[in-house]
Order: sequence, then C-alpha cells, then structure tokens
Amino acid sequence: MHIFQGFLTLLAATALLCQAELASFPDALETGKKENKNIVVVWNGSDWSKLAPKVVEEVEKKSKTTTTDAVWAVYDDKGTMTPEEQEADKKSRPPVNVWNIPAIQVYTPDKQLLFSSDGVNLKNLQNVLSNIPKAIKNGKEAEELFKKAEESKSPDEALALYDKGLSLFPRSVAKTRRDILDKIRNLDKDDTKGFRFKHESSFLGFIEKVCHLVFDEKKPEEAKKLIEQRLSIPGLTPEERQKIMAGYFVLARGDNNNKQAMLSSLQNIVKVDPKTDMGRGAMAYYNYFAKPVIMKNNRLNGKLLRPEFSPLVLNVRDKVKVAGTYRIECKVKRGGADFRNARFMSGNRVLAEITSEQKDKNRRDFMLTLADHNVPSNITLVIDTKGSGWFDLDGEIIITQLF
Repeated sequence: MHIFQGFLTLLAATALLCQAELASFPDALETGKKENKNIVVVWNGSDWSKLAPKVVEEVEKKSKTTTTDAVWAVYDDKGTMTPEEQEADKKSRPPVNVWNIPAIQVYTPDKQLLFSSDGVNLKNLQNVLSNIPKAIKNGKEAEELFKKAEESKSPDEALALYDKGLSLFPRSVAKTRRDILDKIRNLDKDDTKGFRFKHESSFLGFIEKVCHLVFDEKKPEEAKKLIEQRLSIPGLTPEERQKIMAGYFVLARGDNNNKQAMLSSLQNIVKVDPKTDMGRGAMAYYNYFAKPVIMKNNRLNGKLLRPEFSPLVLNVRDKVKVAGTYRIECKVKRGGADFRNARFMSGNRVLAEITSEQKDKNRRDFMLTLADHNVPSNITLVIDTKGSGWFDLDGEIIITQLF
C-alpha cells in the first residue's frame, strides 16, 4: 500500500514537471482558457540569437519552481522559415510584437496583453519575472474597474474608471487595449479629458499638431491652449509632461526664433526631471544652443555650426601678441554660414570690437583694433556664427596684423 502511494506521489510530481514544460503559444492559450489561467510567453530567436535560447532555457527551469499561477509558453521568432512555417507562424505568433528579443510577455486567456518586457538577458531575468505577479494582480483590478465603468450610468464616472483601470498598466500595454480605448472614444469623442491621448502615447502626433498650428496655420495662441490642455491631464508621468512641454520650444521657434524663450523652455523641461531621456536630451540641447562653440584650430567646418547665432571661440594668443589693428577674414570654400559681431575678449571682458554701425550685420571681413599693449595670455577671438543649408561648411579664419 505504501509502495502504491509512493508511486502515485512520484507520478503526480512528474505530471507537475511536465506541465511546467514550455508549451507553444496556441497550446498555452487553449490550456489557459480551460483552466482560466494567464499565459507567460518567452520570445526565442533560435536560429539567429545566441542569447535567446539561453534565456528560454533559464525560464523553463524557473517555471518549474515558480509560485506564479500561469501557463508557461515559448514562441520562436525564427529568422528563416519555409512558406509552410510562415503560414503556421501567423496562427502561433503572439498578437503584440516586441522590439528586442529575448522578451517576455503575459497574456490573459482571451489574448489581452498584461505585461511586456523587451531585451531580457540572464542578468535582469529574475527581476523581470518578479514583476509578473504584480502585473497579473493589476490586470484583475483593471478588469474590475472596467466592469464598474460598464455598469455606470454616468459618462464622467465611466471615463474616470476606464482611465483608472488603464493607468494600472504601463503605457506600452495600455495602448494595446483597443476595446477600452474605443469605449473611451464613444464617451468622449473629442478627447476633452485627454485620456486617449495619454494612454495611446500620442506625443509625436501632438508635437506635429503644435508645429502645424504654429508654422502652417500661424495660430500660436491655439497651440498654447492645446499645450496647456494636455498638461492638465491627470496622472501624467514626469517624462510625459516633458514631452508635452516640448511644445513650448516649438512656440518659441515660431516667435521669430526667440532664443531666450527657447532656452527657458528647455530649462523648464530639465527641472521636471533631469534623469529622464527627455531631461537629458533637453539639457544637451540647451548646451548646444547656449554654450560657446570652442574651435580647436582656425579651420571652419559644419560641426561648429548651430541653427541659431552662437559664439564661435578661437584662442588667438599665437596670432595676436601685440597691440594693433587686425584683419579677420572668414574664408569659406564650401557651404553656408553667417558671421557677425567679431570681437577680441579675455574671459568676459571685451578688448576690441567692431563699430556700432557694423553690429548684428552679416559679413566675412572684420577689422579689430587692440589698444591694450598688455595683451592677456587668454585672449580669444569670438564671432557670432549661424549655420545654413546643409551645414557642410569648409573654410578657415585668417588673422592678419595690418599695423
């Protein structure tokens, strides 16, 4: 009797291990529907990725010991397939694509995406897997909120519940819920509350619309109103706010390239969060516009140019050693650039500059008279320069002492 019970225990354990083997995605969906379980699928690339099969192997090991109540599956995104395999692949492929394999996704039995993580590797695998239970829990809470929204007789309440439910997902997952987004659309056709805008991550389209209003329709006030409306949407992440605030940069460019307003808009983006991609990008762009461009030698090239007038700085201690009048020539062999306001400087102190009549006028030939006989060792030539065309400038700055 004891031997028979031991055999049954061993058989049950073997069955559990067999269930933990990674199934195909279609088979996992079928099992998921029967047992009302979610499906965890790992994306493989067996014939082109060295890393993916290793991640799949590790996922298979962990699936046997995990407490996550789900059906575990694998999908092999092969680089080369026969026509028959391509046809079969249409039925076996998970509905939402990934950008970087190996990847892990979680689906409900009715193929709704709950979780997606691209670029999985052996180092971050455990962290990715540890996020799955929370994603499943959030998915259940979201469905309860969606059900309450369906039952609500108040359109505003229903919209708020749909928004709250979608907010439990990352934006990359929320935007795949076309069923819920369509219900939001039916309740708020003009998206006055901005919920579709937020969950569909329509930020590129938003900037395109702002550009159209500013540059094509010449309606900056309408563009500003749109920016303010989008910023008032509840539940935006810091980076989403930054993406919307980029519209203020567009407004500044439309205002005769108001450089100060442009720089201010970039600073405000950085203040929201300097560590996001938008924050770092805005800081880099601010430096691009605001900081002087330091020349290593007297050669002019396109990398030195900016789309707005920026100080071009050249150390000239080897050329300007004594007081006198110097001719500054900006000789351009190829490409386009505007030059203006040449001056000799030492730090923030102006040593010599052009006449007031010549200021803010484009030219390529300047005369500077240096009266100070004690020429400082850190003397520099500064010229406000702006690129044009293809920024393929080729030329040089020539300094000649006349007397």
